[in-house]
Amino acid sequence: MANTLSKLFGSKTRVKVLTLLLTDPDKSYFVREITRRLEDTINSVRRELSILEKIGLVESVEKNRKRFYMIRKSCPFYPELRALILKVGVTPEQRLIKQVESVGSIRLAVLTGVFTKHPSPRTDLLIVGNTVDKKRLERLIASLEDDINEEINYTSMSEDEFEYRQNMTDRFLKDIFDHEHLIVVNELSDSVRKKFDMLFA
Repeated sequence: MANTLSKLFGSKTRVKVLTLLLTDPDKSYFVREITRRLEDTINSVRRELSILEKIGLVESVEKNRKRFYMIRKSCPFYPELRALILKVGVTPEQRLIKQVESVGSIRLAVLTGVFTKHPSPRTDLLIVGNTVDKKRLERLIASLEDDINEEINYTSMSEDEFEYRQNMTDRFLKDIFDHEHLIVVNELSDSVRKKFDMLFA
C-alpha cells in the first residue's frame, strides 16, 4: 500500500510528510524536526514541503526564527486526503489510529515513548474511554508489538478519571504531555477538552 501511495503522490518522502502532518493536523513542525521524525534527508523534506505548499496542501508560519509547517485544513479535499492516509495505514501508528476505535468508545488516544522515538518514563500509549474492551485492547497492543518489534506500555482510564487527574494537576499526565507526544484521537467532552487545551496545549 505504501508503494501504491508513493506512485500516486510522486515520492515516498512526500507520503511520509503527508502522513506525519495529517496524523496530527493541529500540530506544526519545523524542518529539522520533520527530518528527524521521518529519518529522511533534510533536502528531500524541504523539497517536498515546498511542493506541497505551492499546491496548497501545506501552509507555514515563522516563529522564533524558525519556519513551522502544518497541513492546510482549509484545503477543499483535506477531509478526503486525511481519510485516505488513515485508511491505508502506511505505518504501525496509522494502523493503530484506524483500529483503536474498535476497542470501545475512545475519547482520547495519545502516542508517546516508542512511537515518537523519545522514551517516556510513564507510558507509550494513553487511552481514555468509558467503554474500553480490555481484552480487545490487549490483542491490539500484542499485534502492534509484533509490527514494531518493541514492547509497548499502555495506560487506559475513563474520561471521569482523566478529568479528575487534570483537576489535580496529576504528575503522571504532566509527564506524558511534557514529552514528545502525538494526539491521534481527541473526542473529549467540551468541558474536559477546554481544561485539556488550557493545561496541555
